[in-house]
Amino acid sequence: PWLAGLAPGIIPAALCAIGFACSVIFTKQLTQKVSITCILFWLTSMQLLMAIICAGYDGDISLPSSSNFIWIIIIGIGGLLAHFCITKALQLAPATVVTPIDFCRLPVIAAIGYAFYNEAIDIFSSGGAIIIVLLLAKSFKTYQEITTQNLSLHFYRNLSHFTGQNLWFYALTLIPFAQLFAFEFSVPLWVMLAAPFLLGERLTNIRIIS
Repeated sequence: PWLAGLAPGIIPAALCAIGFACSVIFTKQLTQKVSITCILFWLTSMQLLMAIICAGYDGDISLPSSSNFIWIIIIGIGGLLAHFCITKALQLAPATVVTPIDFCRLPVIAAIGYAFYNEAIDIFSSGGAIIIVLLLAKSFKTYQEITTQNLSLHFYRNLSHFTGQNLWFYALTLIPFAQLFAFEFSVPLWVMLAAPFLLGERLTNIRIIS
């Protein structure tokens, strides 16, 4: 993706990958201490507050139109389900295993960008999709679970994800889908570098290759 030059959308796209990587690390730490229900509760609560602050810092919050409201609901439900799945995966497997699998969405989003937004699929996106497929070929509860324990860790997890998420949306307005998702390939790299120190995970050859 760097071949396009240092366009305005390149920097936020690169920084959002670091934010998402930090979110993965903090989420993995939380899964060892609290339930998924608790993680998702504080995710929605803290990021709702962060969103209100960012949207209303100037005293003017624009409400969505009726035609966009249903799409906002669909995006919200889809995002919450995605967070449940990734949190459950991190609860069951090492972060260095989960994050490469998460990026099977690159070929999916490249195809969507091509089909619905007339975005070209270049050789780099196609090559990345093939690599992902080959590597993948190889290699509900109660409110009593919601506690105030580890609130600082919840905060760091949600702040890093919220920052990465907003940088992602900003970059989306400036560069194509495929280029933005190509930058997200660096998330497993950041996780791999941090996991041995912060999570005590052992790096195997197959995890490094993936």
